[in-house]
Amino acid sequence: MNASVKYRIFLFLLVGLAPAALGAQEKKNADFPEIRATVNPAKATVGAPLEYRLLIAGKSAKDVAIRMPDNRVVYPEPDAEKKKDEDDKSGPKEDASLKVPLYVIQGAKKDQSKSGDIAQISVTMKLAYFRPGKHRLPEIELFGVDNIKIGYRVPEVEIESVNPAGEFAEIEPPLELSGNYWRVIWIVLALAAAAAGGWWFARWHNRRKLGSPAIVPVNHLEEFLRGVGNISRRKLIESENVREYVFEISALFRKFLEGSLGIYALDMTVTEIHRALRENLHGAVYKRNEDDIRSVLDLWDLAKFAEFAPSRETLKLNLEASVRLAKNLAGSVGDVVA
Repeated sequence: MNASVKYRIFLFLLVGLAPAALGAQEKKNADFPEIRATVNPAKATVGAPLEYRLLIAGKSAKDVAIRMPDNRVVYPEPDAEKKKDEDDKSGPKEDASLKVPLYVIQGAKKDQSKSGDIAQISVTMKLAYFRPGKHRLPEIELFGVDNIKIGYRVPEVEIESVNPAGEFAEIEPPLELSGNYWRVIWIVLALAAAAAGGWWFARWHNRRKLGSPAIVPVNHLEEFLRGVGNISRRKLIESENVREYVFEISALFRKFLEGSLGIYALDMTVTEIHRALRENLHGAVYKRNEDDIRSVLDLWDLAKFAEFAPSRETLKLNLEASVRLAKNLAGSVGDVVA
């Protein structure tokens, strides 16, 4: 078989097997998950918080093993600093900047979700850089089903110094009190004057309060009894002045009911007063005084008619019953009995 025939057979096999190889490669690429890493913000100052996010999506994303980073403090590689000391002829020196970390990982969490056949895994890392410059973020290690490490493009972050020029901040000196000497004295004197004025005002107010007459509660029974004494002194019963007696004793009793029981009896008829007493008095109190209530109120109601002329004895009994009824009602509501 000459070389020309061999070459033609090789071309035939290559053309025939190429679609199968490309299909297998395309299938492998389709099954391989998409990996994307971002950092926010991409430019920050020393110590500013950063969010480093890694997203894995695809049908085979669930098969990717992730080695979650631990919270830790990472210092710069010592080799570069050691070489610097070796180049320095004066020998190694203690450098305080070596105690400043490169970055600090403050926490990391993983979230998983699925939509149909597509699985999605996200890893969010919180970290902060403490040295200026352009830094490549720490790689989050990923492994496939065959335990082979999966690589991805690790983002970079640019860290700027808070004080690039290294200038000293202005510090205000402590307050000089010598120039404010008289001001402090005047403030103290003003506070003392205000305190003295408040003390004198309090004394004046208390003296005025003590000098004002005390409010004495009204004894409605005593007022009623004083009115009854005035009727007796005017001898309205002895002179058989029935209408004037009924008018005055009725007015006194109505005023007593208003003050002691809260019954606004001045504008009520006798029937309305009777009903109000039955509704406002305790059942036992009303029952005990029912006879006096009826006899007193009925006489006043009958006295409106010209043909009714009660005798002196009847009027005296009515007056006694009125006084007795007022005392009993006053005692039932806690009023002081004279």
